[in-house]
Amino acid sequence: MGFMQDFKIFLSRGNVIDLAVGVVIGASFTAVVNAMVGDLFAPLIAILMPVSFENCFAQVKCPSEGSGWMPFNCKTSYSTLEAAKKEGAIVFAYGHFIEACLSFLLTSFVLFLIVRLYLRIHHKTITKQKKCDHCIQIVDPEATRCNHCSGALRPTQPDVKLI
Repeated sequence: MGFMQDFKIFLSRGNVIDLAVGVVIGASFTAVVNAMVGDLFAPLIAILMPVSFENCFAQVKCPSEGSGWMPFNCKTSYSTLEAAKKEGAIVFAYGHFIEACLSFLLTSFVLFLIVRLYLRIHHKTITKQKKCDHCIQIVDPEATRCNHCSGALRPTQPDVKLI
C-alpha cells in the first residue's frame, strides 16, 4: 500500500473523526467556561476582594543607569508593571502569578459546578472504589478475591453515591 492509501485509511477510522469533533467541541466549551468565569464570577470576586494584583511587582534590576541590581539602589520607582518593563527594568511580577492562580482556581470551581450539574441532571452515579484488606490495592467492587494477592474479600455491596 502506498502512503496516500494508508493516510486515507487512517482518516477514515472513526476515532480520528471523533477526536477532531472532540477538539472542536472542547474549544467552544472553553470559550463558554472562560466567559462564565470572566463575565459572571470574576466581578463577584472583585467585589469581595477590591485589590488588583496586576501591578504588584518587585524591581530586581534597574534599567541601564549603572545604579546596581538591588531595588533600593534604583533612582526611579515605577507605579505600574508596564512602565517598569517599558523602561527596561527587570521585575518579579508576582501579582500576575497570583492572578493566574486565582483564575485557575475560579475556572476549576466553575468546571466542577458544570460537571456536577450535568451528573445530577442525567442521574449519573459514581461507585466508590473497594480496597483489598490484605494488600490495600484497588479491586473491582463486586470481586470476592483480590486479583493482586488472592486474598479473600469481605462480601459487601458497592457503595453508590448520587452526586
